[in-house]
Parts: sequence; structure tokens; C-alpha cells
Amino acid sequence: MTLAAEAIEKANVLGADLHVKLAKSAALIEIFKNGTGLAVDQDALLIAVPGNNVSDITGALDDLCDWGVLLRQKRVGGYALFSGSDFDLDAALERFGGRTTSSDLSQVAAKAGFDHIVAKRHYFDCGVLRTFALHVECLGEQFDPNEFKRTVGRKALAASGVMVMAIAPQDARSPDIEEKMDEIVRILRKTGVVSAFSLVGDGKRLIEDAGDLAALSQVQKQVPQIAGDRIARRGIRAREALLRNRSNVELQRLMLSSQWQILRPNDSEMVLSLSAAASHLADKAYHSTPIIHSELLQKDRPSSSAAAALRALCHAMVKSPDRKNLDFEGFPAAFGLYLTTLAPSGLHRKSKSGYGFADPDKTMTGASLKPAWKILRSKKEQSLAEVYEAWRGAPFGMKVGVMPVLALAFLLANRQIYAVYQDGRFVADLDDIFVDRMLQDPSAVVLRPAGRSEHHLAFLSRIAEGLDLSDASALTVASAAFQRIEALSDFAKRTSLLSADTRKIRDAIRHADDPETLLFETLPGLNIKGDLVEKTVAAIEECEAAYDSLAKDLRHALAQSIGVPSDTFAGSLERAESIKGLSSDLKFEAFAARVGEIEAGTGSLEAVAGTLQPKPMRDWSDRNREGALSEVARLGRRFRQAEAVALMRDRKSNTEAIALIVGVDPKQPPILQSFELSENEKETASKLADQIIRNLGQSEHGHEIALAALARAVAALTDSMDKIEA
Repeated sequence: MTLAAEAIEKANVLGADLHVKLAKSAALIEIFKNGTGLAVDQDALLIAVPGNNVSDITGALDDLCDWGVLLRQKRVGGYALFSGSDFDLDAALERFGGRTTSSDLSQVAAKAGFDHIVAKRHYFDCGVLRTFALHVECLGEQFDPNEFKRTVGRKALAASGVMVMAIAPQDARSPDIEEKMDEIVRILRKTGVVSAFSLVGDGKRLIEDAGDLAALSQVQKQVPQIAGDRIARRGIRAREALLRNRSNVELQRLMLSSQWQILRPNDSEMVLSLSAAASHLADKAYHSTPIIHSELLQKDRPSSSAAAALRALCHAMVKSPDRKNLDFEGFPAAFGLYLTTLAPSGLHRKSKSGYGFADPDKTMTGASLKPAWKILRSKKEQSLAEVYEAWRGAPFGMKVGVMPVLALAFLLANRQIYAVYQDGRFVADLDDIFVDRMLQDPSAVVLRPAGRSEHHLAFLSRIAEGLDLSDASALTVASAAFQRIEALSDFAKRTSLLSADTRKIRDAIRHADDPETLLFETLPGLNIKGDLVEKTVAAIEECEAAYDSLAKDLRHALAQSIGVPSDTFAGSLERAESIKGLSSDLKFEAFAARVGEIEAGTGSLEAVAGTLQPKPMRDWSDRNREGALSEVARLGRRFRQAEAVALMRDRKSNTEAIALIVGVDPKQPPILQSFELSENEKETASKLADQIIRNLGQSEHGHEIALAALARAVAALTDSMDKIEA
């Protein structure tokens, strides 16, 4: 039906009424002829259009055949509807064709799968998959040096280098071709890209086919007739397949006959085959690349699972550097990375002192890391981002995925030699937080080597001995001092209850961001009298004892406030049980209960301290300390008063309430004193009373004199206590 409609429409456009009638008749017969015995022949068409001369009908049929509406079938002596196309493909190619460009040739190579050449042997030897962009340059009249320079530079950014295959239409040894080839070599040397080049001749067939393929592409894009002409589209696809197959064969022929030259700074080296040239170029250009066979990390953009395994490996490196296999259990992905990146080169191995990180060993794999290690040692100060940039370029060509593992291994192996700074602050201990920051932003991590004089070495040796360190390097000493200060409680970091020299040294270490500056400039600049080493060691020890001193003072005040021994708190549990529930003050109830738990061994001083101040004891300030001691005195007095109330409520109590009224001076009001004694205090008071009675019994004075002496003693003691409380 579609062919019939197309035939009638074409006859209507090109011919007269007779042509249309003949086209319609032929279409009807073609559609309904099955089973009728009719055929599209001259006899049937003469009957279909009566009233017309035979000569007119014959001429009209000839016209329809010439126009592509009907097709003569000489074997059967009839006609058929023409199912072809009147689209002239050759004319279209002539119209849109032009000079073949290098882009057209490169498109042919890309379609044939030769857009990138893999250095296979280099990959097998080093573990790094390198591909070189293949650029096919036409050395005809259309050669443009500026366009060649731009194209080669763009392709070099997306690959490890560029391989330029220059094709001459005719003889490759003609003077103009050699001149253009010299221009290509000059451009490659000037741009500095890793490159190899080859010149082949007799490429006219390939150049013409590439031009026709480019023209076919333009025909399909710019000729709207193609969209409605199925036959024309089929013809274009057939022509394209033919050209594509022929150009692929021709390209392979030229590649097999090509001889490649590896471009070096001052000369070039001849290599026969394309594949060997790629590996040879990779070996020459990236001769310092480390040997690391890791499929997961030898990429510039590792997958999400590989990145997670990399993070887990780096965390294990800082968490368990002294354990075999970094303490991995089973076979997680991170352990696989350990076996492919750290173990083969001996970066983590066992020595006389146990497992740890070290410089690369003397094996072939370890030796391949030595040039990369030199980059880390090449400057006095550099960030990891600068190191990564050097590693990424020639002659290393390292992939981004392996860089963090190698950099962290270097830092852990050279902690005694290099100081590490993160965001401008010295890092005393490489931990998980440091690893996460390093993986996130390498530019935030800076390395600085440590150097010192003999005077400095003597100073370091003495202070290392004072801190019980076997290693007297500046980084180790500063790190140990910084870690001990950082490990202090917040109270010890902020308290002013230390000596003036201790506070100076503590604050200097806390705010230090450079070990060399701390040890050789900041500490000597504090103007501390006496031996600086002894003062520094003593200051650290005094800071470490500050929290224990706070706990000791609080324990003593607590025991004294409720009248129990400070070492055992004996009797506090039973007394706390006797006053339980007597008060609606939840804070006091918690205080009493936790004091009793100290004797039972189920409580702690920190738990009691939680009822005295609204923050943990380790985070107290000096104000919190004073407030807690005052609160201990208040709650201790209330504890004793509650015991007196418990006695009145018929609860068992081991305390004794005493009230004294003493009047000595008739001009002054009588002295009133009331207090409670615990079981231990009662025993102590009884012993002291026996001693006083014995002393009074040995005197020769009467009973009244003894009582008067006791009254005056009570008045004097009360006055002294009032002054102390005031």
C-alpha cells in the first residue's frame, strides 16, 4: 500500500492525467492480483484506460518507467511498481564532500577501536594500566600546525600520552611531507607531552574513505529527504558499512607497516610495532613508577567500595601499626589492599623490635618506591597535595588511588624525622581523625623535616631521659610531652592551683604548633629560673597530679563533713540508710545515697561529685572546686541533722546529738552549741574525755574549779571555731 501511494503521488507530480490513471491501475492490479490471474502488463493497462490511443499509452508507460514509478520486467513481459529510490547518493557525496581532515581520520581510528593504545607489557610489569591516545594526522594540503597543537594537547590531558600517526597521501619521502613531519616533531617537543610518532605513505585510499564517511554523516544530518526515503537510508547504511570495512582494513595495513619513534628530549628511538611502541613509550616516560599490582587502587577514581576499603586500611595503619597484618582478621577488602600495596615492598614488616612501618626494602618492588620517596624528602616543607602532583606527572605517573597509602606509610615510618601539620597545627599522634582529613584534603597536611645542633641534641637527650623515652628525637619528645598534656583532664588543663612555672610550661605545650619551635624557642623563652629540663619534667608530673590532688581534697572534705575515716568511709552506708527518705530534697537524697555507696564499693567519688556541681569532675574549673567544697560542708551538716531527726522518728542511728549552754561573762549572752557525733567521733571524744578527766583528777583543785575550767575551755574553743568559720 505504501509503494502504491508513493507511485501515484510521484506520477501526479511528474505527469498528466493519463500517467496518474495508469499508475492507479497498476497499483490496484498489484494489490489485488493474487488469485485473479491478472498481471500488470500492457494488455491489462490498455483495458484499464479505454478511450486512449495505444501510442499515447505506450509513451506514458515509458515515461513512468523513466521516472521510477514503474519497473519493466522483461522476463515476464510486464511491469511492477518500482520499490527503489530516486535519491542520488553519489551527487550528495559530491556536494557535501571536501578535503579530508585529521579529525575525519581520527574518527575512523576511533570507530575501528584504535582511539587508545594500551601499554600491555608495561601493565604486566608495573601494575599500572596506561593508554595512549592515537592521533591520525593527514599530511595533505589541509595540514594545520595550530590545529594539530590544540588537538594533541587536548588528547594528552585525557591519556598518559599521545601517539601520532602521520599519513601521507602518496610518497612519504617527498620534501614537503618531510617538512611537515619536522613541524610535527617540533610541536611535540615544544609542548612536552609524552609522545611517539610514525610516518606512513600511500594513504590516499584511507584518506578518501575517511572523507566519504564524513560526507555521509553530513548527508544524514542535513538532507531532510532521507528521513522519508527508506530505500535511500538503506543505501546510505550499505555504503557506510562498505567504507567502514574498507577503511578499517586499510588502517590496519598502514599500522602493520608503520615504524614508531619514541620522542626523547634530544633524540628519538625506533620501535617496530605499535603495541611494543606503547609499552616502550610507557617504560621510557614513566621509568620511576612504583610496582604495585592492585586492581582496586590503580585508578584515578577508585570505586566507592575500593574507597571504603582504602579508608579502612588507612585507619588500620594508624590504629595497629605494631600488629601482624595490621591486626586484620579474615579476608576483608582492606586486607587485600594491604597484601598488594604494603606487604610486597616491605613498608610494613617485622624487625628486631617487632612489627612496624619502615622504608622500602631491597627487593625489586621495594626499590621501585625509592624515587617516589625522594620526592617526599626533596623539600624542607611541602604539602601532600604538592607531593601528589609530582607523583602524578612523569616520570612517576602514579594513580591517585595508591597515593594516600604510600604517603601515610612514609609518615608512619619517619615519625622521628618529619613533623606533620594539619591545618597549620602540629599533629602529635596520627589517628583516625587525621586519616579522614588527609583523605578529604591532602593540601591540609604539611611535612617539615626536623634539624638540630649538638646543643639541641644534648637538651633532647636529657628531656627524653626525664620523660622515660628511648628515642631522643625532637618529634618524639615533643609528641610525648604534647600527648601527656592533652591526656590531662580539663581541670588540670585550666586550674591555676599550680605553681607559676608549671602553668607557663603547661600553656606553652598546649598551644604549641611546631615541635622545633616549642623545644628550642618557646620553652627557653619562658625565662624560668633553674634547670629547664627538670622544671619541664616536674611541670608535666605536677599537671598529671592535679586531678588526683583535687580528688584527694574532695574526699578528705567529704569524710570530715560526715565524720568518717577518709580511707574507708566506714559506717557511712548504715548511716545513709537510716536517713533515707526523710527529706523531699532529691539532691540531698542522692548525695546521702552515693556517700554510702563509697563504703559498699559500688559507688565512686565522681558519682558524689555529680551531686555537687552540674558537670563531670574532670571538667571542673577552680570555681567548681570551691563551690563543691562549700556544698560538701552544707550537705554534710544537713546529713548530721537528718540523723538526729531519724532518732526522733524511732529509726536506728549511730549518731549522738549534743547541746552545750555555757555562760561565763554575765555581761555577755550564754554560748549555745549543738552538734552531732558519729560512731567514730564518739569513740574519739570518749578517749579525749578520759584523758581530760585524768588530768583534772591529778590536780589539787576542787570540783567547782574543775567545772569552771571546763566551761572556760568550752568558751575558748567555741570562740576559736567562730573565728575559723568567719
